[in-house]
Formats: sequence, structure tokens, C-alpha cells
Amino acid sequence: MVRTRERYAKVQALKAAGKGIKPIMRELGLAKETVRRFYRAETAEDVVATSVAGRPQA
Repeated sequence: MVRTRERYAKVQALKAAGKGIKPIMRELGLAKETVRRFYRAETAEDVVATSVAGRPQA
């Protein structure tokens, strides 16, 4: 979860600097959907809740 929060912070910092999803993808080396989730989320916890909720149960 630490890595998720770090990535979220980086994406949000670049977003605040006026960068779009594609430039952030290139700069951080992340997939489009990953950047999109971090870009649209209001908090890092929103990203974690979404990824955990989307996992199939064993």
C-alpha cells in the first residue's frame, strides 16, 4: 500500500503541474488505466478501495 500512495502522490503532483494522462504515463512508466485511476481518485484510499473491491473472492 505504500507504493500505491507514493504513485498516487506522484500522479497528483504532475496533474497539479498541468500535465495530462499521457505525459504522466510516459514520465512514470505506468499503464494508461493505472494513471487514469490515480488521476481521477480524490484520495489514495479511493484507489485502494477500488482495487480491493474489484478482486474476485477465492
